[in-house]
Amino acid sequence: RISPRLSIMKLSLFLGCVLLSILVVASGHTFDSKLDEDWKSWKSQNEKQYTEEEETYRRKIWEDTVRYIEQHNLEYSMGKHTFTVGMNQFGDLTTKEFNERMNGFLPMEADNSTEEFEGDEFDEDEESDGDD
Repeated sequence: RISPRLSIMKLSLFLGCVLLSILVVASGHTFDSKLDEDWKSWKSQNEKQYTEEEETYRRKIWEDTVRYIEQHNLEYSMGKHTFTVGMNQFGDLTTKEFNERMNGFLPMEADNSTEEFEGDEFDEDEESDGDD
């Protein structure tokens, strides 16, 4: 049987963890202060304006993009890639947002059909390279 004192200690520990978790979430995302001027400059250069709520979301995406660029270009310098990447006006968009806005990309569900292949749908003669 668990003593009442041990139960109170466990409950206190549990409540402390819950409170700490709430404080971490409530404190929001902290940004890299070394990027503050770059962020302001990028927004100005690209004529970006956000609501206060959206600013936090866009800044996080932009910082993630900055880190991706830095990592990729470091790997380029080590010979892992054959090209470099850089920041552009789309740095505050997720990949999904970019695809939806710029490529007209609409994700489709995978076609998991079990239709059987009909042999007459493919004629090997049509695939010849014209040497016949």
